Amino acid sequence: MKKSTMIAAIFAASAFSAFAADVYSSNIVGYSKLTIHPGLNMIGAGFQVVGGAGAQDMQTIFVDEDGANFGGESSVEADNILTWDPTAGGGIGGYTTYYKYDSNGTYPEYDNIWYFQDDNEITAPIDLSTGFWYKSLSTTSIVMTVAGEVPASNTVSVTIHPGLNMVAFPFTAGFAINAAVDWAASGADGGESSVEADNIITWDP
Repeated sequence: MKKSTMIAAIFAASAFSAFAADVYSSNIVGYSKLTIHPGLNMIGAGFQVVGGAGAQDMQTIFVDEDGANFGGESSVEADNILTWDPTAGGGIGGYTTYYKYDSNGTYPEYDNIWYFQDDNEITAPIDLSTGFWYKSLSTTSIVMTVAGEVPASNTVSVTIHPGLNMVAFPFTAGFAINAAVDWAASGADGGESSVEADNIITWDP
């Protein structure tokens, strides 16, 4: 969305489902299977950390990623996760790249860990409403599982910054764009064409 001032979008869950698991939690715990296509995929978490209301950690968000994705000794050789920060660069925005490390048996204690741009292990949070790119090196589609706690509230407030924002629907269900958010009440700008109005851009890999 393109804005000159910040607005808050309120996402409402119309329906969602999850599978119970044998864990200690104040709410329902579940999982969702994501089909990851070769190349770029735009995805979201859809779950919060188990036992709390905080964001998931990048290191634990995918519960069966080992063997499903490609690791390597640099971001060029491995699958990547790219997150977007709309406030970076003085408000221009910018990406942060993470890659899945695999030493091919040389340093097994460091394998299957997400690293920040060929540098250090990172424990970056992935919030319910945060969208991110998953860049897969696989030549065929793979299935990865995202798991966690279903949000207890049926509404989630999302801050929309001026310019580009990467936003995920914060519930584990499909939704109708005009039914999930009251855009006028949230402060979105309308117009008679895409040039004059806020835009939502979806990605089809």
